[in-house]
Amino acid sequence: MVYSFIIYTVSIVAIGYFFGRVKKTDSLSYFLGGRKMGPWVTALSAGASSESAWVLMGLSGSAYLLGYQAFWLVPGCLLAYVFNFFILAPRLRHFSEQHNAVTVPDVLSISFQNSKMIRTIASVIIFLTMTTYVVAQLTASGKAFNAIFNLEYWQGVIIGISIILLYTYTGGFKASSITDSIQASFMAISMIGIPIYALIKIGGVRELHISLSALDSKLTSFYSNEIGFNAFLIVIGWLSISLAYPGLVHQLTRFMAIKDPKELKRAGIIGSTWATIVFTGSIVFGLCARLLISEVADTEQILPLFTSTNLTPILSGFVLAAIVSAIASTADSQLVVATSALSHDIFKKLLVEPWKETNSTSRPVYLTFAPIRAIIKWVYKNTANNEEVEEKINKLNKYILLAIGIAATLFALSENRVIFHFVLYAWAGLGAAFGPPMIALLFWKKVTRIGISSGMLAGFAMTIFWKEMGYGSSIIYEIIPALIVSITLTFGIGLIEGRKDR
Repeated sequence: MVYSFIIYTVSIVAIGYFFGRVKKTDSLSYFLGGRKMGPWVTALSAGASSESAWVLMGLSGSAYLLGYQAFWLVPGCLLAYVFNFFILAPRLRHFSEQHNAVTVPDVLSISFQNSKMIRTIASVIIFLTMTTYVVAQLTASGKAFNAIFNLEYWQGVIIGISIILLYTYTGGFKASSITDSIQASFMAISMIGIPIYALIKIGGVRELHISLSALDSKLTSFYSNEIGFNAFLIVIGWLSISLAYPGLVHQLTRFMAIKDPKELKRAGIIGSTWATIVFTGSIVFGLCARLLISEVADTEQILPLFTSTNLTPILSGFVLAAIVSAIASTADSQLVVATSALSHDIFKKLLVEPWKETNSTSRPVYLTFAPIRAIIKWVYKNTANNEEVEEKINKLNKYILLAIGIAATLFALSENRVIFHFVLYAWAGLGAAFGPPMIALLFWKKVTRIGISSGMLAGFAMTIFWKEMGYGSSIIYEIIPALIVSITLTFGIGLIEGRKDR
């Protein structure tokens, strides 16, 4: 088991390092791979960066507890994939290349004279949510290594972040995307093979249904035996998870990076097929595990527990590799996006470039602070041209990525170790903050700077308020009220102002 996992780890790190090395040192190369990604890499990396350990471990654990109602996730997410790839992605890809936008804050701010307000709000939200997302992946890493290798939780966290940083530090977006596409294949193979094997052990689909119904009739009800409004809330709760996709920054960057926009339809078919396999397989496995694993302290560990006790050591090692694939394929993407928010959007666009474009008497007040001034002077010290400045900023990219990885590791070592809790929090925050503003920007001419800014802030703030007040568990998932507020302000302010300010 150890050897098969080591083979996988060494292979992934080597592939990410050698094929992900960036020849240029500019932001476009480090954060978008020079817009040279093919349809397969775009589709699989977009899927793997979004559907992380929360699918393999979190979703299977939810299906274990809740039964058939988990299937409501599949049609919602499939429709979201179709919308993102076939409707949103073509416009985003064209817009980003036309305006030379490298990041989502670039896209949102460029139309409004490079609005510093929009860029600052977007960058801070991305940094907070992406870091939270990385914490979730490292939490999953600790659980997986604990369940299969019986390592301490903290040791699993350290191993997970070490693997991710080994290739992401050097290659940035390109290394992340190439390794993600390979890791997505591991995930798909696992979510085909393991559920089928589990079904065979039980005796087939019919026996699964009969046994689950005998155990608890709620498990075989798509509404958990609820009726009326309570049944409606169950369905809406699951379907609402898909509403975040238009705002998932780590997936949107994949659309911006594809080489040929005409290949987005092909990528959409590949990505939607992959997602259907992974979601369905995880749910089916969770249902089977309810019959095969009678007692479990943490339902999010059923996949590693099942494989370690039912498969050969070699196969168990490769299943762990699939779990770590899910973890790494999301965490590396989050690290790159979080790094871009701090390095490209805040440091380069809000500090370095304004310093260069203004003189000492007309510089903004925030550029006069000693720490900021010292860093900017370091960038320009002994630099003869823009290429040398870009090279120094690229070095900073790597340092920031490393710092974020360390910070996320420290948070993952804390007591809160529920993967679904972390992911759904960040998921809702991203979806509410960026979904409505991005759609408005690309499809509606009346959207305004204040509308974009207010929509992002209100959507993110409502997510935090709803979650912290406990309404997410007692009433409905926080993304719904957060989206309502974000949509109302984004479009409402545009209608009130009644003009374009871009």
